[in-house]
Amino acid sequence: MSEATAKTGSSRKKAARKPSPKKTRVSRRNTESRKKFLDSAEMLFAEHGYEGTKIRAIADHSEVNLGALHHYWGSKEELFFEVCNTRLGPMNQERMLRFDELEKNKKKGKPVDIKELFKAAIEPTFFLLENSKKEQVIFRKFYGRVMTEPSEIVNTVMRKLFSPVSSRFFSLLRENCPHLSDDEFYWRATSILGTFIYAPAYISRIQFYAHKGFDVKNVDFGINQIVDFLSAGMLAPSTATAKSIKNNGALQTLHLYDFLN
Repeated sequence: MSEATAKTGSSRKKAARKPSPKKTRVSRRNTESRKKFLDSAEMLFAEHGYEGTKIRAIADHSEVNLGALHHYWGSKEELFFEVCNTRLGPMNQERMLRFDELEKNKKKGKPVDIKELFKAAIEPTFFLLENSKKEQVIFRKFYGRVMTEPSEIVNTVMRKLFSPVSSRFFSLLRENCPHLSDDEFYWRATSILGTFIYAPAYISRIQFYAHKGFDVKNVDFGINQIVDFLSAGMLAPSTATAKSIKNNGALQTLHLYDFLN
């Protein structure tokens, strides 16, 4: 056996060695500490908002060393981004996959059905409410908070997460509403934005006004009601006079936060 072959065989053996139990334990502890810090950050951001949450409070709540922030994320803003992306990223990925399917039908010569478009945008939000009751409460608070908090850092993070999906949604929606002027379209769109935020975050509040038999857990029925309502509103005839109709043909990028902050 040549010296080169012997070295190669030795290198392969080294590469095949399993990590020591000590390193495995350290790695597991690091993973657990990171998750505890993230979970506590989400809970406190939901309760107090970005500006009102102190890093020391997250460290105390998670019982993780304060240095974890700089070790794993480097800054409070990066921590906040990961918390948001962990929670909201899968929702937006699902939306984009559904938009892809609608686009495929469009390429086959079939128009994008406005009700299917609304379902593609709304249903993934409600999927996040299928976790345990405790997680649902935290998510509702967190979602409602980050979607309406006026902090510039929060708005920057939200636009980064939502720009691709919101631009694509409103582009497809605009194609379904050629009868509306730009002003009519965007004013009606405020109802859509409000629904996207209020329905999943604060839906239980409707029970204050509803009859005793109202079932807030019947999500499928609720989604269909919301979709029918929004579709009818966007497809309703134009009410603008000939003088006030203004449609320059250019779609402005619409974000979930521009109307709310």
